[in-house]
Formats: sequence, C-alpha cells, structure tokens
Amino acid sequence: VPVRFGFHDKSHDPVFLEHSLKQGGSFPLAERKENNIRQRVLLLLTPGFFLLLFYSCYYADFYETGLEGVRFWDILFEGKIHHFYSQVFLIGNMQYVPLYDFPMYIIFALWNFPLWVVEKCTGIDIYHSVLCLMWMKSMLLFWLLLFQKAFGGVIELAVDGSRNRLSEMRNRGEMLFLTSTFTVTGIAVLGQYDIITMTLMMLGLKAYLQGDKKWFTIWFALAAPLKYFSLLIYAPLVLMDEKRIRRILVQAFSVILP
Repeated sequence: VPVRFGFHDKSHDPVFLEHSLKQGGSFPLAERKENNIRQRVLLLLTPGFFLLLFYSCYYADFYETGLEGVRFWDILFEGKIHHFYSQVFLIGNMQYVPLYDFPMYIIFALWNFPLWVVEKCTGIDIYHSVLCLMWMKSMLLFWLLLFQKAFGGVIELAVDGSRNRLSEMRNRGEMLFLTSTFTVTGIAVLGQYDIITMTLMMLGLKAYLQGDKKWFTIWFALAAPLKYFSLLIYAPLVLMDEKRIRRILVQAFSVILP
C-alpha cells in the first residue's frame, strides 16, 4: 500500500475502495482532493522557507572558495596556473590556501567569472557586497536544482505506474530530499559542495538505468576527481552489470585515470 507522508493512502486499498463504493464513493475522492491540496501547499511553502534559510546563513567556506574562484582568473592570465597550489589568498588579515582538487576550482572559477568581471570593471569590493556574496553561494542552489531534475528522472525510471502516479512519486521524492537533514544542514546552512558530486552521480545512475554505459562511465569519471566517495557507488554498479574481468578493469581505469 503506498505511503503518503507517513500514513497509509487508503484510496489505493481494494478493501477500502469496495467499502467506499457501497457508501457512495465520495470519501476517497474527498480524501484525495484534500491530500492534493496539502501537497500543493507544501510544494509552494517549502522552497520559500528553504530560500529564506539558504540566504540567511553565512558560512566562511563559500567566502573562501569564492575568493579562490575569482583569483583563479588572475593567476591564469598571469600564466602562473601551474603554481596555483603555492598561492596564498588574502582578504584583510585572513589567509586561505587551496585545499580541494583542481577540477573543483575550475567549477568555482567558471561560476565566479562574472564577479571577476565586476571587480575589474567597477572596483566594487565583491567580498563585502551582499549581492556578490549571494551570487557566490547561489552556485549551490544551481547544483541543487540540477540534482533535483536528475533525481526526478531516476525516480521515473525506477517506479512503474501511470503518468499521474510517476508525477506524484517524483514530487514526493524531490520534496523529501529538499527537506532532508543533508539538504537543510549541509547545503542551506553550512554550504557544503558534496551536492556537485552527488549531481554527477545521479546523472550517472540515470544513464545506468537507461542502459547507456558510455554516459554512465563519463558522469562518474567527472564525479570521481571531485569527491572520491562516488567510487563507492560506481564499483557495485559495474560489478552488478559486468562479470568479465577485462571489461571491469577497463571501466575502472576509465573512471580513475581522469
């Protein structure tokens, strides 16, 4: 029996339906309508509360990565990109050094390129501008939206049913993730970047369910240099699908080499 936010959805119960039909059949329709209204209200209010929390919490990590993403372009145009990890980045009396793997800084640099342009053209102190700081943190929101889209696609591939049923399950899954402790604490409050790797992993899982081995490997090859925990998902999926040692090794090296 499907579960609707913690309680049983009796409108799918054959015994309940039979009893209801004898009574005129009005209660299941009313219950379904009430639940639909409740879900719509949640779908409207939850993102609003999330955005309020997201932009109300300030954590120094995105401040640091925003600085490094902007200075990435200065170092690149100076021809010193091979010395990137020997740089010390300064904001006032605070010193920062690069700690992530290099592909992560490429993502930071691409997102913060508009801020580099703003700083060069206007001279605005982007590290003390509310709008600029909101832009820095909004990168997490961008990746969260990509994750939700990929996650919804995986749900539709994994669940059988009518179009309405798939839409309902997708909305539930996306809502559960948006209100989870990982999302609220890890993304909205602390601003952690695991969501980037998780998005690439989810795209890889979607390709796996579609039987597209090429993109399955590509997405995980992009995810692995960012956070190595993606290999904990990639390895079991490969072993479930492939039993020949040579092909297992080929797929392993395809992900590890980048």
